[in-house]
Amino acid sequence: MSISLFLLNLKLSHTALLGWSLFLGAYGVLVVLLYPSIDDAGHFVEQLRELPSQVRSAIGLTDGVIDEVFPEGRFSFYGALTTNYLVWLPVFVGIYAVIFGSGSIAREMEQGILGTLLCQPLRRYKLLFAKSIAFVWVLVLLGLISWGAVMAAVVIVDIETSVGNIALAHAIGFLLVLAIFSYSVLISSLFPQSRNALTIAALVTFASYMLNFMSPTFDSVSWFENGSIFHFYQPFDLLTDAEMNWAGIGVYSGIIVGSHITGLAVFLRRDIRV
Repeated sequence: MSISLFLLNLKLSHTALLGWSLFLGAYGVLVVLLYPSIDDAGHFVEQLRELPSQVRSAIGLTDGVIDEVFPEGRFSFYGALTTNYLVWLPVFVGIYAVIFGSGSIAREMEQGILGTLLCQPLRRYKLLFAKSIAFVWVLVLLGLISWGAVMAAVVIVDIETSVGNIALAHAIGFLLVLAIFSYSVLISSLFPQSRNALTIAALVTFASYMLNFMSPTFDSVSWFENGSIFHFYQPFDLLTDAEMNWAGIGVYSGIIVGSHITGLAVFLRRDIRV
C-alpha cells in the first residue's frame, strides 16, 4: 500500500470525520446525561404492553425484552443506551459508509481522477487498499470518540456499568458498518456512474434494514430477518452478557472479504479512460 495515498485519503476524510465525531459525541453524551430523568418508566411500560403484539415485535419489544429492558418498571441503563443510541449508531454511520464506499471507485472514475492516478506507477490493488484502510481508520477513530463520550458521561452521571461491554457493543456495531462499506465498494466497482452506485448501495442498505424491521411482524416469514445484516447486531445482549453472535461476525467477515475480493477483480479488469 502507498503510504502517501493512504494519508491523502485520510486527509480528504477529515471534514466528514470532524462532523461525525461531533455528532456522535454530542448524541452519546446527551443520551447518558438524560438517563436519570427517564429511568422511572412504570407508566410507559404499561403503555408498551398495551400495544398490539405485531407492533411490539416490529420494534423488537416482546414481553421478554420488555422485562429485561424495564426491570421492576424502571428503564435500565443498558436498555436506554441500546434503544436510544447503540441501535442507531450503525444506521447513522452506515449512511456515511454508503456514500464513501459507493463513490470510492465510481466517482473518481467518472471525474477522470482514476485515469490520472493510474498513469503513475501505481497498482490498482494498492489504490483500492489505501481507500479501504483509510475508511477503517476513520471507523476506529469514530468508535473511540463515541465510546469515550459515552464513558465520560457515565462518569458524570455516576452509573455503574461495564467499560468492556460498551466497547464490545461499539466494536460489533462498527464491524456492521464496515460490511456496509465493503459491499458499497463492490457496487462502486460494478457501476461506473457514481449516481447509480450510490442509489443501488443505498437501496440495498435500506432494504436490509426494513427486512429486519418488518419480518418479525409476520410470523410466517419471520425467518426472513436472517437475510438482513442488521439482524445480527444485538447491542443489548452485548451490554448485559457480552454475548457474542458468532454467526453474525462470520456474516460480516464474509461480506467484508468477499466484497473486497470481488470488487478488486472487477476493478482490475475495467477499462479506465485517462
